[in-house]
Amino acid sequence: MFGEQLHEQSTAEFDPIDRLLLHRLHLTEIEGLLVCEALKSVRRGPETAKLLWGDVQEALSEQPQSALSKMEAEALVDRLQRLNDGEAVALLRAVEWFWNRPSLPIAIRLTLIGLN
Repeated sequence: MFGEQLHEQSTAEFDPIDRLLLHRLHLTEIEGLLVCEALKSVRRGPETAKLLWGDVQEALSEQPQSALSKMEAEALVDRLQRLNDGEAVALLRAVEWFWNRPSLPIAIRLTLIGLN
């Protein structure tokens, strides 16, 4: 029984409404992966989801050599700051979905959640 639930959870499709919301961010694959990595262990609830941009900004500043230039990183953080509540919560759900499916290739996971 538990194994069946785990299999269903790992193969469940990501919410198409959330995917549409996140696709509007127009993230590159690198940006999407950086966001997922930065928010991997963040435990924010819906009431604080709009603050996730700070977690991404901190993660980017801690990387000695980011895959993004300083200007690209600032633009990414700026886009994340402008998320409305629904988009911010969708992003948190997307990051959780992304990390719960390690058997799928990264590019496919990012596409399925709308982050590339």
